[in-house]
Amino acid sequence: MTIKKRGRPLGIKNKPKALEKQIAHWSAEPRTTPVDFKELAQKLQNALSLAYVELDALRQKTQLDRQAIIIEYLESRVK
Repeated sequence: MTIKKRGRPLGIKNKPKALEKQIAHWSAEPRTTPVDFKELAQKLQNALSLAYVELDALRQKTQLDRQAIIIEYLESRVK
């Protein structure tokens, strides 16, 4: 029987440093074009509305699938 060693997993100490380097790299990049927040908000709103439509369609399909399963069960009980 082997005894597991306790402590930090191998390589875990280096992960936050890599993340900090990536954030510093993003911060150091000069922004060449200004951000149009109105356009960005519109794009996000359109994406959100599409997600709601897809969610409604998925819920409706799930409801129809449930009804089909119930109908098949009841038909099998009658026969």
